[in-house]
Amino acid sequence: MKIVKPIILVLILFISSCAKEKERGTESISSEVKTTFKKIAKDTVIVDSDYSFDDAVKGSKAPKELIDQLQLITVQYYSLDGKLHQGQILTNKLIAPDVEKLFKFIQQSHFPIAKAIPVVKY
Repeated sequence: MKIVKPIILVLILFISSCAKEKERGTESISSEVKTTFKKIAKDTVIVDSDYSFDDAVKGSKAPKELIDQLQLITVQYYSLDGKLHQGQILTNKLIAPDVEKLFKFIQQSHFPIAKAIPVVKY
């Protein structure tokens, strides 16, 4: 649902702009509309993983002491398709802030990550 609203808004603006240009006798799309559409489509976040902590550790045979040391963090990254994705990493609480910083750096660098989804999905 987070992805749909911005795309619908862009499409409405896009259609409105096209209709106005058609009324003027030109059916070409303004470069401003094209640029806006490309930026929003590129920066729209695709959610790959949205687990709760309980769902992310479900079925684990790890001892409770180890599970109590874990934290589920949400990260954003550019995937192999060049689009912005949101995933999750299940990591030790002690290094969670470092993992979050690392993923922010990776995102800013546009370094491609195939996926960040807790292993429970598989």
